[in-house]
Amino acid sequence: MMKQSNACKTWAAATLATALLAGTVMPAILLAQEAKSPAAKAAPPAPAKSAPAEQKAPAPQMEETTVMGFLKAGGWCMWPLGACSVACVGLLLYNALSVRAGRLLRPDVATRINDALERLDIEGAREICKSNVNLVSSVTMAGLERIKDGNLDVSSVEKGMEEATSGEIAIHLLPINWISVIAVVSPMFGLLGTVSGMIGAFRTMSMSGMGRPELLSANISEALITTEVGLAIGIPSMIGYFYFKYQYMGIVSTLNRICGGFLQTMRDSLRRMEAGMMPSAQQQYQPEAAPEA
Repeated sequence: MMKQSNACKTWAAATLATALLAGTVMPAILLAQEAKSPAAKAAPPAPAKSAPAEQKAPAPQMEETTVMGFLKAGGWCMWPLGACSVACVGLLLYNALSVRAGRLLRPDVATRINDALERLDIEGAREICKSNVNLVSSVTMAGLERIKDGNLDVSSVEKGMEEATSGEIAIHLLPINWISVIAVVSPMFGLLGTVSGMIGAFRTMSMSGMGRPELLSANISEALITTEVGLAIGIPSMIGYFYFKYQYMGIVSTLNRICGGFLQTMRDSLRRMEAGMMPSAQQQYQPEAAPEA
């Protein structure tokens, strides 16, 4: 439970830090870009005094599109989409830093635990697990806790490892699953903005008729922009989800092999102890006696 709490706190801190960074930097960038847009602020040129009647009026120039204007055109759905984008960046950064074999498995610690188990130094293996908290040590510690009163039952240790493995895997898989939630929810918000924009377009059409299509531009922009932003968030999120899930499944497979190696090491050590091939100082644990029929 303590490890789960620490992992959740770390993930929440990483996401909050990213959100605060985006919340402080992005508004300044958007306001600066809005202020620097000359096309949006410039006054229209004065008409020529002696323009000939047959001279055609110049074509209207398109205004420069700023990021702030782009976000405003997307309507209210840009707020939840913005929250999804910040959460997506935070989760991708967190998983990029945490979902690594060297950090979760700690091969050096696994080697020390295996050496202690080879000598049947159960207390030494427990101390290593307590002082080096990671995925391997947490699962191994749960199995070693089954050893009591000097009776070493490898089957009981294996059962404890299996029970702990499912819980530990679920803890570290939670931030990866949240990426898939964002990958699914973001396009749905974009579709909601599309429906909202089309409803506004039809409402405008019913009030002003079909003679002025320029009145529909704002609603059509809202419909298309939200769809584009939702897909722009959802596609990278889905790619990141499958990438980190594939990487994590490889780590879980390696974890199972390491724990299986620990169990085999204990079995071999017990056989050597029964054959009298281990020093008497190391024979502090006895194999569990089989129940009488």
